[in-house]
Amino acid sequence: MERGLLSDAKLAKSYGDVVWMYLFQDFSKSEQDRAAERVAIRFGISSWPQHFLVDPFTLKTLADTGRSLDSFTAAVERTNVEKSEPTPSVADFVAFDALARSLEKDASLALAQKHLQHEDIVVSYRAVEIAAKKAPAVLVKASAALLTSPNDQIRYAVCDALASEGDPGSPEPLHAMLRDPGASRNPNVLRIHAVKALARCGDALSLAAIEPFATSGAWRNGLTRVSIDSIVAICGREAKARRQAIEILAKAYPAPPAPEEAAEQKPCESLAKDVHSALEKLSGKRVAFPHDYTPSKRDELMKAW
Repeated sequence: MERGLLSDAKLAKSYGDVVWMYLFQDFSKSEQDRAAERVAIRFGISSWPQHFLVDPFTLKTLADTGRSLDSFTAAVERTNVEKSEPTPSVADFVAFDALARSLEKDASLALAQKHLQHEDIVVSYRAVEIAAKKAPAVLVKASAALLTSPNDQIRYAVCDALASEGDPGSPEPLHAMLRDPGASRNPNVLRIHAVKALARCGDALSLAAIEPFATSGAWRNGLTRVSIDSIVAICGREAKARRQAIEILAKAYPAPPAPEEAAEQKPCESLAKDVHSALEKLSGKRVAFPHDYTPSKRDELMKAW
């Protein structure tokens, strides 16, 4: 971002096209840091850097600018803002921020429970944050509604509560989130949280929801291994799902990298061995892992189960 966009001298032509806001957190939990954190929560910022355009009247995100001058200019040119009355009003936001600050100072569970599904995202998250620490079962009970929030931080916390507490209810809200993470600013991380939750509270139907990520072959994406582990965990509870799980994992051996990408061979093989171990655990069968992991050996392994 700094090299590709913000330091580009040609960006000066666009200085007057937008009102610029820079958000900085030092994670000290000081009053200033807390204020910056509330802004980050409002816009669902949980990873950095982020650069986007916001409607000043509604605070809705209008576009991601990307990290180059060309993508920034294109985003600005196609964005149109119509002047309107701020909704919520400035007074509303002042009241919301005051309530969020009060939750930071009074972390009582009783107060938090009143505001778990508050209309303001920041207030809701502060309440969720308190419940996550003091009574995660409260979040489990409200999970179906809370998982529909567009806010990543709220959904992360609810998924973590489900992962720690389990849930006797339907895992469908988690399946839906895997299919479509909605307005997430970090859909990969959101899916990791959801898959970890399914490891504890998923059922046989969850295997199909997890399958695309377990079989992606993306050895540098943490979601891949989390998905494999989740399938194994589900089968620990759902014995009838083992055959389906084995069929899925047999497709999860990653395709070896091209010869010119030799540096990727080792991480590729590491994932392949994880898949292999999972298959041996679920099937009770032992298959020798080849000394050289090649496309032909991969095909043999996929057919061995």
